[in-house]
Amino acid sequence: MQKKCQTLQQEALELNKQFREKNQLKQKYEYGHFYTEGFVLYLLDKDGFVINRVMYKIKPRDIEV
Repeated sequence: MQKKCQTLQQEALELNKQFREKNQLKQKYEYGHFYTEGFVLYLLDKDGFVINRVMYKIKPRDIEV
């Protein structure tokens, strides 16, 4: 699971970099400077129901700065 989360973070970071390059934007935390802010992970039981209301955010490095 940890490896998958790291992969998602890296993919989101690359998408954000490509988006900024395409749109000639600088890297900064400002509206419209990101392709994605990342993902939210909910843990589900075997029947597909949420185990608890806790959500885990998987965000790329450029969002966390």
